[in-house]
Amino acid sequence: FVGMLSYKSKMLTLAGEVASTKDSTTGTRGPGGVATVPSATGRVISGYGVLNVPQSKVGLLARVDLVDPNTAAANDKTTVVIGGVFYSLTPNIKVLADIDALSNESGAPSKTNVLFQTQFTF
Repeated sequence: FVGMLSYKSKMLTLAGEVASTKDSTTGTRGPGGVATVPSATGRVISGYGVLNVPQSKVGLLARVDLVDPNTAAANDKTTVVIGGVFYSLTPNIKVLADIDALSNESGAPSKTNVLFQTQFTF
């Protein structure tokens, strides 16, 4: 199952996605070693937004990804949060500064990155 919803205007873009998965790394194996009976139900929830500041070349962006590979198991969720600011040099070139934060429900070490990126679109 996958569900998506989005909204876009000149100033604002919002998008969301929800997905349900069926996976297995154990159990009956078929040809090529692929599991024939899925045994784990997972879930992915994502949300994304971009705000273009009116009468400016500056914008803000945010994204959240929640991934639970097995909804029946505890302590296996991962969350990624991204927030940043961008500047449009031209309609086809943007520079972006953002912070990406990864956290694990399992207690594994969290990770935060500060990134500076350039986007070229043609």
